[in-house]
Amino acid sequence: MSSPFQNANYVGINLTAILYGVELVVYGITVHALWTKPTRGRADIFFVFFSTTLLILMTISYSTNAAFGEEMWIVNAKYPGGMDAYLDAHVNVWYQTLSSASPTTANLLGDALMVRRMVLNERNPII
Repeated sequence: MSSPFQNANYVGINLTAILYGVELVVYGITVHALWTKPTRGRADIFFVFFSTTLLILMTISYSTNAAFGEEMWIVNAKYPGGMDAYLDAHVNVWYQTLSSASPTTANLLGDALMVRRMVLNERNPII
């Protein structure tokens, strides 16, 4: 019998897979639109690399969570004490730390871009 946390973790990983698919489509459309412009500026190239960096970070997050779920539910299904005991014993493996750090890094990068754009808009107000 699984705990409510295990059930929520499984559902969360599946919902993340759906959202990751949406992110891949949006990334593809964005990069295609920026890369096929007749004239590309430095900002366009920056946004392509910035979007690629965010995609890589979110890929790390999703893939490591899925790998840990596979280890917990499939590979070590008969772990002594069950899945909760496996989670308690292995929650701090290096790839889970990487999985936690990658979306945090993506969030910091997004916030830094937002602050940078805010500073530029204060220097050159549109209104």
